[in-house]
Amino acid sequence: MPISLEHHRIPAGSSQAGTRAPRPGPQELAGLQLFARADPSLLDKLLHDCEVRQIPAGEVLLAAGAATSDVYIILSGRLSVHLESPDSEAAGVLDAGESVGELSVIDQRPASAWVVADQATRLLVAPQELFWTLIQSSHAVARNLLMCLSQRLRHTDALAAHHNGIRRHHLRQAVVEEVTGLHNRRWFENALLRQVLRSGMSSRPLSLILVDVDRFDRVNRAFGDEAGDAILSAVARCLENVIRPTDLVARFGADGFAIALPDTTLDNAHTVATRLQTEIARAVMVMDDVSILPPVTVSCGIAALRAGGGVEGLIGHALAALRNARRAGVGQTRG
Repeated sequence: MPISLEHHRIPAGSSQAGTRAPRPGPQELAGLQLFARADPSLLDKLLHDCEVRQIPAGEVLLAAGAATSDVYIILSGRLSVHLESPDSEAAGVLDAGESVGELSVIDQRPASAWVVADQATRLLVAPQELFWTLIQSSHAVARNLLMCLSQRLRHTDALAAHHNGIRRHHLRQAVVEEVTGLHNRRWFENALLRQVLRSGMSSRPLSLILVDVDRFDRVNRAFGDEAGDAILSAVARCLENVIRPTDLVARFGADGFAIALPDTTLDNAHTVATRLQTEIARAVMVMDDVSILPPVTVSCGIAALRAGGGVEGLIGHALAALRNARRAGVGQTRG
């Protein structure tokens, strides 16, 4: 849980200032996490004059960006922590027995989160001078504080890991095509650019195969979009089965795919295209309801990177070869 939290000061006498509440007795203090195993007489002496405040549900106790000189110990009720605004989704909660504001007192830094009363909450308010006296006077309080901060740090780490996982998921969604699970055209063109630069510096060959499913529109019209998705997914799996780990494959249009073949000559790319066509022609196309679809063929356009050429030229030559293959019929390869 984020723990760099600050007090949003409310002027005395304001309608939001909270109300005085009953003082905690020795038994209640001893049951709080921060004061566990601490000397009751010392606590009674040091905390006797501390303010006890009752705040209603929905009141902002600590605000991001403000300064504070108090530590708040929750006697009863619950507080929620918000990272973006008091109205944003809660990143965590603080229950009775926990405290808030201590890191702000320790490092004297501004807030990074909002703390709001999730329900009517009763608080013991400890000014920073008293807080430091407690730490210096009681090993138990110092130890308990370290335990509290350690727990929050672990929670913060878990929250950060969760958010990083979400971020990675969104990044993946931005470059991965949903139907086939392959990378999309934007990712492929960026990856192809790196391969073109690598090939130019090392004088190694680089070939590109563009693959189109023959008569795909007819299948969609005859069997529906679900059948088309099933075919695209099956073709994608066939491509992955044939290519090497170093090759790049992506969906490249409504019914097309692209394969970049590093360290591969034009002749060797023709061999790969033939294997692809054979693999796809043999594949059984099955829909989710186990319906069997007619066999599928693909046409291929092949191009090799030319001296001084770039990504646009390589793709342009492969597209021209693919158009020639489609004009020749089905299951053809040109390039």
